[in-house]
Amino acid sequence: MKRLTWGAAAALLGTSLALAAPPAPPDKPPADTTKPAPPDKPNPPDKPPTSADKPPADTGKAAADEDFVKQVSAAGLAEINFGRLAAQDAANPDVRAFGQRMVQDHGQANEQLNRIADAAGITPAPAMDGQHQELFNKLVGMRGDDFDRQYVASQVADHKAAVALLEAESKNGKNADLKALAGKLLPTVKDHLDMAQKLAGAEKNPEPVKKPDADKKPDQDKKPDADKKPEPDKKPDTDRKPLPDKEQGK
Repeated sequence: MKRLTWGAAAALLGTSLALAAPPAPPDKPPADTTKPAPPDKPNPPDKPPTSADKPPADTGKAAADEDFVKQVSAAGLAEINFGRLAAQDAANPDVRAFGQRMVQDHGQANEQLNRIADAAGITPAPAMDGQHQELFNKLVGMRGDDFDRQYVASQVADHKAAVALLEAESKNGKNADLKALAGKLLPTVKDHLDMAQKLAGAEKNPEPVKKPDADKKPDQDKKPDADKKPEPDKKPDTDRKPLPDKEQGK
């Protein structure tokens, strides 16, 4: 009976302590581990497409056509510059005439090329290439036969390369106008090559100067043939008698 009394007392003491303690704070809701989405930001403006993203603007503007324009325009400027130099400094009049022909023909060809290139959106070369500039500087310091040989040899090599370039473009060009121009210029450039090769042959094998034969004496020293007798001078026919006058005696 005593044990029950102590048990009841303990139970009453626990109850009183519970009632005296301050009430527990209400349970907090579980923390939300997901962060709220940031406020909407305006989309960045579209970046302009790069060259890798852009499709080719014109199927006729192929890389090969651009290379053709660059090479032909640079070579044409070289021919004009070299031709002016040859027309002034060459010793051989045929080489001077050839240089003047190059200025005229390649000047006209470059004008036609530039018009087509502008329409196709291709920029021609602004000057001759470095290799031709180096050769030009070399020719400036040369004179006479040395100039002629160097200039003509360069013209043979340049026009061989030009013929090959024009033939390739006339067959495989993508731009119709450039392709047609290549075919149009090809006969003229072949003619230039033929002229340059003939000049090169003349420079290598010049015609020898004909000298008079020292052993041959002039015709005035030739003696008359002793065995041949001179013809006697013809005399008027004195033995011929006049015809009788038919009217005589009348």
